[in-house]
Amino acid sequence: RFHDAARRHGRDHQHLKIAVVYAVYPSEDESELHSEEARAALGPLVISRARYLTANHSDPAEVPEHFRPGFEAYMRHRNSLTEETRHFENYEGYLVTVPDHLAGFVTPESIRTVVHVGDSDGVLAELQRMAAAGVDHVSLQIAGPPASWCQRMAPLLQRL
Repeated sequence: RFHDAARRHGRDHQHLKIAVVYAVYPSEDESELHSEEARAALGPLVISRARYLTANHSDPAEVPEHFRPGFEAYMRHRNSLTEETRHFENYEGYLVTVPDHLAGFVTPESIRTVVHVGDSDGVLAELQRMAAAGVDHVSLQIAGPPASWCQRMAPLLQRL
């Protein structure tokens, strides 16, 4: 679609670059998403997405269907705040930690709506699918402690 749009507007798509910021989390054990490590690593991304959606949309119908349950729950929380506390709450722990009062929003289901979770082969296949679609650059969000994340990702990226 990107290349088609470029051609329609008289642009040479060969000179256009496609970059994405994307979160992947290789996990060989599905139950790992229930662990404190995974919740701490991926929770900030979940909370960031909930905050973004509720700050920019007012109706669940405006967001993708798989985000609606979290959107509605977080919207109820957001609407309980004053304008001032809403502003400060919006940035508390931003992309670093999950404030205790928001921990309940971080579930395996909410993680899967924001992060591509799969075994190493599945995550590698997703990155290869993106490359085949024309993505030239991917910035992967470090999820959790950098050393742990690098140990998790290094073997996978060496296979690209």
